[in-house]
Amino acid sequence: MDRGTWNKRVRYQGGPNRSQPSSSTTRPLVNTAGPSRPSSHTTPGSSTATAPPQRRVPPASARPFVPKDRPRQWASSIRSEAGSAASSSNSDTLIPKQAPLSKAAQIRKFLESRGIIIENTRKSLGEGSFSKVYKAVRNRTSEMGDVKTPVAVKIIDRANLAENMREHFLPRELEIIRAVRHSNICRLHFIMSMTDKNTDKIFIISDLYGGGDLLDYIMAKGKFSEPRCRKLFKDITRAVAYLHKNGIAHRDLKGENVLLRFNEKEKPDKAVITDFGFARRVDPQTRSSTFCGSTAYVPPEILENTPYHPFISDCWSLGVILYIMICAFMPYDTKDTRKMIKCQRGKMNFYHMQGQIMPVIENLICRLMNPDINTRITAEKALESPWLNGVRPPRAKRPRIENATNNIQIG
Repeated sequence: MDRGTWNKRVRYQGGPNRSQPSSSTTRPLVNTAGPSRPSSHTTPGSSTATAPPQRRVPPASARPFVPKDRPRQWASSIRSEAGSAASSSNSDTLIPKQAPLSKAAQIRKFLESRGIIIENTRKSLGEGSFSKVYKAVRNRTSEMGDVKTPVAVKIIDRANLAENMREHFLPRELEIIRAVRHSNICRLHFIMSMTDKNTDKIFIISDLYGGGDLLDYIMAKGKFSEPRCRKLFKDITRAVAYLHKNGIAHRDLKGENVLLRFNEKEKPDKAVITDFGFARRVDPQTRSSTFCGSTAYVPPEILENTPYHPFISDCWSLGVILYIMICAFMPYDTKDTRKMIKCQRGKMNFYHMQGQIMPVIENLICRLMNPDINTRITAEKALESPWLNGVRPPRAKRPRIENATNNIQIG
């Protein structure tokens, strides 16, 4: 082996520098303690080894940077930086960081800790601009054991609400649903709030009605029979009369805000009203100027943007609901507002249902949907209607037709 090859091998294994003297004669070193390796204090011509060779230390620029305040950790002899998950600098294993929960998982965990289990977070019972309603089960422990109650969970995202909704409408809704108690108003279980740096939500837990809302049922099954229509509409009118008696105007009565309960035969036997997002306490003489409700259900004074009586406005909406229940279609076309107001101010039109509706029902609809607010009846007056009280008017006697053969003269 020539001198150049020897110097390259020595430099690679941490041997002497080029400046150290070396002999031209080369021979392998013998090391009885282990594999042969040239010493940094030997020359190619010598056979004594005074100390093991030192490994070259890489420059500081080539070393991995580890902050002084963060200790080094080892796992499977692999050096890595320790994060805040490590408990001490002498740990032998790394503690993996847990991935943060998604917002939906955080909400589900929050509700489960309070005994509310949402069946399917991907399928909602209904949605609004800033809220969703889900089907859930409430778990409770009583003296009889564990009780599971079907409930509806309304989740309101308070962070996305407009300032007016957050400061005025939402506090009114929460105050009113806590105060009302009626068999035909959706019963409240309790209200919860979840607030942190990234979440601000309200949870309203209430009774679940498996029949869905009134409008969906009519769209799927058609109009109601007269006896069932009377039973359900009386439930709705009783709830509205209760609210008005306690100084509360709903201001958003419509088919979507009426829920149905089914009996054993899968037929609706009870109706309740829900969704008090626009409700407020008012004086009977107070007029409101805020546009509330859906266009198809509001009276002409609201469409004309004039101050209106909230209680009288609710009664017009009652008339529209009854019209839909008995006819299975809307009374007006909402595409053209000016034309709609003109129709509202005119004579009530039942279209192809004319003559198929009982006169007492037509009379009640016309009195509830009277464009004159001074003669429009209230919910209390509607409950006094003979039809809602089960009084049927006497049937008109058919004219007697004599036998035509008696008038035939022979001969």
